[in-house]
Amino acid sequence: MKQPHFPLAALGVALAVTIVSLPAATRAADPLEIDTIIPVTGQASFVGQVMVKTLKAAEDNVNKTGGIGGRQVHFNVRDDASNPQNTVQLVNEAVAKGDQVIIGPSLSAACGAVLPILKNGPVAYCLSPGVHPPEGSYMFSADWSTTDTTHALVHYARERGWKRVAVLTSTDSSGADGEKGIDAGLAAEPTLTVVAREHFAVVDISIAAQLARIKAATPQVLIAWASGTPFATVIRGVADAGLDVPVIASNSNLTFASMHGLTSYLPKELLFAAAITEATPESLRRGPERTAVEQYVNSLKAAGLRPEAGTILSWDAISFVVAALRKLGPNATAAQIREYLANQKGLVGIHGTYDFQENPQRGLDASGVVISHWSAARDTWVPVSKPGGNI
Repeated sequence: MKQPHFPLAALGVALAVTIVSLPAATRAADPLEIDTIIPVTGQASFVGQVMVKTLKAAEDNVNKTGGIGGRQVHFNVRDDASNPQNTVQLVNEAVAKGDQVIIGPSLSAACGAVLPILKNGPVAYCLSPGVHPPEGSYMFSADWSTTDTTHALVHYARERGWKRVAVLTSTDSSGADGEKGIDAGLAAEPTLTVVAREHFAVVDISIAAQLARIKAATPQVLIAWASGTPFATVIRGVADAGLDVPVIASNSNLTFASMHGLTSYLPKELLFAAAITEATPESLRRGPERTAVEQYVNSLKAAGLRPEAGTILSWDAISFVVAALRKLGPNATAAQIREYLANQKGLVGIHGTYDFQENPQRGLDASGVVISHWSAARDTWVPVSKPGGNI
């Protein structure tokens, strides 16, 4: 029997009809979008822009390793321009469209501003250590808390034999939180005395008067808590004042842009609380933590990045959100995601092993904090203490 003949055009129409008629399940699933609120512009862009690149590196890594529930992941970056009012608007939009989890915000003031909005979700993994979410809330906070890092830094000062301390902080929320932590640390170290305490506004372009008073008090170390442009104001002011003492600074300034831009002004010893093992996996014993750090370093290297504040603050938060969604599925509710994170004990990240049961909303305590100093010769931060700020 002669086979029926279909003109090529008709065959094309038939194929097209067949393709369009395929059930939705047979088509590639849409990417799973996770909103991330980052200060791409504005005062905190020096960290935010690195965070954006870190998100892309993490996105590539997640998608190469299976995505989430068979779906590719896309971190949808939303710029709050370093303005908490913008952050509130962006979080309200996320709530309105039914987001169950977001990564960010990234500033302590922004995280504090949106905390009341999250009474019923979504889960927000704040990328600032300067916010302290209440236990059981829908907000988690990245990195060691400023309370833990300042305690370790003050303890390190005592270990160095310094007794006379000067404190200089900005008057914004970050500076206020840092000063509170510094005071708590100093209360635990009675051999240290504050010989000078000064404040300055983030818009100040000169702090010569404050530094003149600090210099006159003859401190052995200066704890200066400010971020971004205000930090640069401090470092230039210290150099101009001829104040030749070690300077302890906020971890938010652990950026290559800051260090390279201030090369001619940097003090001989500039100290931060940072787990330098994040950059040196070979210093760790073989095991889950070393594997996590190697994956982190290799993913950054593939994206042309090196470990610094923007990558350190965001990597574990991204990893843990992905782990929760891989375990619970892409349709997990905010309550399920919160419950998953809150009950984790032994979750491994680049900072080590997290215990959210022992340390709610954060998973870390001061015992893992390592002090480092900036080495221009090595173009990186070099450890100068054991964990906890011990020498």
